[in-house]
Amino acid sequence: MTAYELIHSLPSRLHVEKARKGGHAATVHFIFSGDGACELTVVMADGNCTVTDGLHGTADCVVRAKAKDYADLELGRIDARLAYLFGKVKVSRPSMMLTFIDLFKGALE
Repeated sequence: MTAYELIHSLPSRLHVEKARKGGHAATVHFIFSGDGACELTVVMADGNCTVTDGLHGTADCVVRAKAKDYADLELGRIDARLAYLFGKVKVSRPSMMLTFIDLFKGALE
């Protein structure tokens, strides 16, 4: 799967009840470079998740990476902590991203 496909799969991987119960709301911009470069916006609100191509609205968090590195991270080919530590994946608000990630099933589940 590509980074584009992985981000577009987020709505189907959402733990809906967990998102509703926590009242989570966020706009996250994903900016991927290299092969498979694309820009995507993920919006979480009222227990729903939508993904649109392009950057829309004001981001609460911005994630930047090479598309391949992000796909490798989601697919377990590289360790997320090391990818962040070595700058392969850059996140503007890491604590928010940790909460965001917890609301979704993994790509391999």
